[in-house]
Parts: sequence; C-alpha cells; structure tokens
Amino acid sequence: KSISLEFAWKPNDRVVGLYYAKGHKKSIKTFFEPLTTSGETISIDKKITIGQTTFSLPIHKIKDTKYALTALLASQLDLSKGMLVLGQSPAETWKMARLIYDNIDDKFAPNDKVRLVKRFIKSELGQNFPLVSYLERGIGVYHAGLPEEIRQLIAWLMESDSIRILVATTTIAQEVNFSVSGILISTYNLGRGAMPSRDFWNLLGRAGRIDQPSIGVVGLAVTSKEKSRINTTNYVKKETDKLVSTLPDMVNEALKTSAKLDLSFLARHPQWSTFVQYVVHVKNQSGNLEKFLDEAELALQRTYGYGQLDTNKQRIVLEAVRDYARILEDKPNISQISDLTGFAPETIKDTMISIKRAGIKPEDWVAPTLFSAASGKMSTLVDVMRRDIHEVKDVMNIKVGKNTLTNDTIGKVISEWVAGRNITDISTDHFGDGADSITDCVRAIYTRIVNGATWGMAGMQKILESGLDDDIMTDEDKKRLASLPAMIYYGVDTEESVLMRTHSVPRRIAGKLGRAYKVHNDIYNNTSNVIDWLNNLDVDAWRPSSGGNMTGSDYKRVWRQLSGVQGDL
Repeated sequence: KSISLEFAWKPNDRVVGLYYAKGHKKSIKTFFEPLTTSGETISIDKKITIGQTTFSLPIHKIKDTKYALTALLASQLDLSKGMLVLGQSPAETWKMARLIYDNIDDKFAPNDKVRLVKRFIKSELGQNFPLVSYLERGIGVYHAGLPEEIRQLIAWLMESDSIRILVATTTIAQEVNFSVSGILISTYNLGRGAMPSRDFWNLLGRAGRIDQPSIGVVGLAVTSKEKSRINTTNYVKKETDKLVSTLPDMVNEALKTSAKLDLSFLARHPQWSTFVQYVVHVKNQSGNLEKFLDEAELALQRTYGYGQLDTNKQRIVLEAVRDYARILEDKPNISQISDLTGFAPETIKDTMISIKRAGIKPEDWVAPTLFSAASGKMSTLVDVMRRDIHEVKDVMNIKVGKNTLTNDTIGKVISEWVAGRNITDISTDHFGDGADSITDCVRAIYTRIVNGATWGMAGMQKILESGLDDDIMTDEDKKRLASLPAMIYYGVDTEESVLMRTHSVPRRIAGKLGRAYKVHNDIYNNTSNVIDWLNNLDVDAWRPSSGGNMTGSDYKRVWRQLSGVQGDL
C-alpha cells in the first residue's frame, strides 16, 4: 500500500500582533496583543505587558503618534538577533532613530566593523552626521536618503550582528534579506495606500527564520483610537491582494473625452508610454505591417489588462493599435530608436526638435563641455528632459520642501556631482544644512538624477547617433559618448573613473585609482583584470589624495566588502 507523509512545517516561527501604550502623567506601560502565529503549536497569551518606563515624550504623544510609540518599544525590547524598525519616510526614520538613541541603554560596544563604517560615513557625509552617533549605540539607519555604498555597509553590519537595531523605511526594507528576531512597523501605508499583502508577508519572512534561537516577533503600532485597531487587525488577516492592471483604468479614462483612442496623442502621457512601446516592439518583431495587423489581437491578448476589458472596448483598443502601426510604418528609424531607448516614438520626435532648437551640437557631447557649470549645457539638457521626455519628466521634477528645483539648479547639481564635489557641500549650496537637507540632497541625486538624468542622457545619445553618419564617429568616440550617462550615474568625470566605479571602488578615490590603472591598461578593451589589479594593489595606493578619516587600508576593506572580494589585508 502507498504511504503518505505530510509535514506541517514552515520556515518561520513567528507571532504577529499589535502594540500600544497606556498610562497617565509620566508613567507609560506598553503592551503586545498577538493576532496570529505561524504554527498551530505556538500559544501566546492574549495580552503581554512589554514594560513600564518613563520616556522623553509626553504620554499623549506616545499613545497617538505611531513613530513615537515604535521608538519607545524598540528601546524597551531586548531581542537576541537584531530588530528591524520600519517607518513611512526617511524623515520619520530619523525621528525614530533619534528617540531610540536618547532612550536606549549605552551598554553597546562598537566592534571594528562599526568603527570602519563610522569613519566612512564621516568622510562621505561629515563628522556631525547623526548616523555616526547612532552607530555608537548599535542603531543603524537605512533609506533612500543615504548613498548606496553606506546603505550596503549598514546592511553588512546588520547581517554580521554588529548592530542591534536597524531603522528603515517600509519600501526600502524590501531590498535587504537578513534575518532578525523582531520587526516593529509604525505604519503599513506607503503614501499611495496600504502596502500590498504579498509585500507585507514577504517582509515578515525576515523574522523567526529557522536559524533563529527564538520565536520571531512582528508588531504593528496602533493608536488609542479604536478605528486604528480595527483597520490594522483586518489588514494583518488579509492574506492576498487581487492582481490588477492599470490598462482598463487608462482606457476608461481616455474614453471619457473621445469615442476613439489616439495613441499618437496618448503616448505623451507617461502611463500610456509603456503600452505604446509594447506595440512598437511587437511591430518591430513582426517584420512587416501586414503581419503585425494580422497578429495584433493575439499580441494584445498576451497582456493581462486587455482581457479585463469588455468586448466593445477591446475592439476600440485593437483599432487604435492597428491605426498607430500604420503611422509607424512611415517612420521605421524612429521605431528602432524607440526599442533602443525605452522612449515612445512621440517622445523621440519631440526630443529631436528640442535638441536642434537648443543648439546642442555633436561636438558638445564631451565631458569637459557637457558637465561644465559655466557652459550651461547640462541645464539645457535638463530642460529638454523635463519638457519633452515624458518617460522621465516626473522623475526629474525635484522638490525641496514645497519648492521645485529649477533646470539651472538641477544642471548645477549634476555638474558638481560629476565633478566629484562632496555631498555635504552640494547640500549646503542647494538644499540646506543638517541631516534632513543631506537626506533630500542624496534622494535627489540617487533616486532622481541617477535614474532620470542617466536614462534621459542615454536616450538623447541614441537620438543623436541616429542622425550621424557612421563614418563620422570612430569606435572609441562611440565608447566615450556612451560613458557620459555612466558619469552621471556614478558621480565621476572620466572614463577610467567610471571603470573603477563599475567595480565598486568608492567615489572619492575612483579618480586616483582610475588614473593609476590607465597608465598600463587599455580602459576600453582590456578590463578583465580590474578586480585582480585592485585586490593586489598595495594599501598605500588606496590612500586618498586629500586628508580625512579614511586610510588606504580602510578604503580597501570597504571596497572588498562592497565588491564581495574575500580575504584579509
């Protein structure tokens, strides 16, 4: 007879519940109320008292302000393998980190890894950047307002049990994959609504893994209002979200003002650009118009959104796609550029006109001219991106408080970033002083400029190349041209510095090491030995040209961690 075996095993042992505070005057008591556990054998009391203490904020602030409540609980709990504390925004994470720092014990002893990361942060963001002090008590911060290298190093500290608490934004926490003993969530909202359930439960998978010595504790903050408790309880019990497509909403909205869909007009709206590019790509793959017209409906049926439309609206979309394909047939060059750039054909046509009108010539596309603050070329290109490149214009609308940065300011920030200027100095001139201003500056550079301007520049280059005779540019010219977007991405101004940055060399010393490498190597055609060359380089060669907190040995250790190269110095 057949034998059937069944294991009711899950890779996590955890309890998920609510936490809240009660009290009067200065006496505060915190509680944890379990909602669900991962195993049938796990039994938890209905309400657990976490602790009774005084705090640096009044009781009403703690009971009704989730980030303050979360900071209090984080300072009370003593978990065996680290704690992840989640907030809604970078500004909220700084508030929580400060409160935890002010109220947690000072028994933490930083190890050599923590001291190394502190020195690196000082060299990048200044002696007085608050994260330096927070690390002294085992508190890390992780959000989009920190440079990528610092985020990686903070994650390394958490993975190696070198810090005890990591305060992060809810969205950015999806990047990290280390295990923790507990997760405290001040809010599950992402600004545009609740976090999707699949993301929520994926995030919770970091607590109570099989390698943990104890059960994982996951808590969500609730205020003294009953509505907060009900909403949060219902959210935790929600296992899945319905998969939805934006196409039906886009079609319905467009048909409010017209009985037909004009994709040539709609392509200038960012939400339609992706759909139009899909149409362009399928048509390019078809090879000829007649074949595409015959297969257009089959291509649309492969999209999830098309199947959600009723029959009449499917017919309208199909007619619009076929009409648009006939228009594309007369402009095959633009269709090919669309596939190469990720821009809709209408964006490409608008950009071609704007580049010509702005007087930007092929000879201007060299680093010394393009990134010179005096030339103003970068500000002109930013103007083109924000006006005509519909796919990146929203990304390039950078705000500081209620004010949107001008094209001229963004152009100057890009030029200074590429020139290697210190982030704290860029922040002082264009964003302001202090941790919040530096956070705004880093977010502008690392999430807006690095993504939007790099994409915009790369797209404009393809458009520029399409109008040039192949004999005009040598292969080396094309490689130099292709390196310009990478200079924005990595914040350096030479091809050899880009090469170093692609191999995880910190920005501050990429120029020095790049020049040393270029002396004996072809930076375009002989780069297979870069990792070995860097790894075998004496620590004295890693010493920065100017003074600071970091030694050559420090920089090489940081590089090894960022690049994944093993070995001791």
